[in-house]
Amino acid sequence: RGGFSGDTLAEILEMAGYDTHREYYINDAGNQVKNILTKSVKKQLGVEVQEKEGEEIYQGEYIEYVAGKIKKKKGIGWVEKGKSEVGVLAADIILSDFIKKDCRKFGIRYDVWFSEESLFKRKLIEKVWQKIVKKNLVYEKDEAYWLKTTKFGDDKDRVVRTKDGDFTYLMSDIALLYDRFVMRKFQEVIVFVGADHHGYINRW
Repeated sequence: RGGFSGDTLAEILEMAGYDTHREYYINDAGNQVKNILTKSVKKQLGVEVQEKEGEEIYQGEYIEYVAGKIKKKKGIGWVEKGKSEVGVLAADIILSDFIKKDCRKFGIRYDVWFSEESLFKRKLIEKVWQKIVKKNLVYEKDEAYWLKTTKFGDDKDRVVRTKDGDFTYLMSDIALLYDRFVMRKFQEVIVFVGADHHGYINRW
């Protein structure tokens, strides 16, 4: 629904004379891709994986398709030895063979496909992290770093960096907003969130 809604709204804004920019944010970094998706592909191909209690392993026809394509392209040996790169390749296949294909089919157009991983490669995550630390917007608790989101109307503070030193999705989102508003000088940003992401409204 986000694709249809965003595309329609962009058309209306363009007709009203606004300079619009259509951007798809690709979740190709973090635990979901590098860990869960990796395990899902491996398990689909019969490779033994260590599952944590309560950990969600993706299933279904699309995982069968992705796993089969990776096996054909890279071989089962590569999958067995591989770590996060298995999930990264799987995410790339999902993007090209499912998401982009569907968008073309339905006539949904994007000007930019923005990669979350690019925020790390450009070291923008670390740069923005240093900025919010200097502004005293984070504190340490339970071996993790928390963003003071209650200061801006959220119902509770949120973890931005785990005890292992890994950044959460929220930190990527902050860096993305910095890229849009500070670096690319956007005046307004309209974000369509999934039905299971309504909690992001207060955080943003």
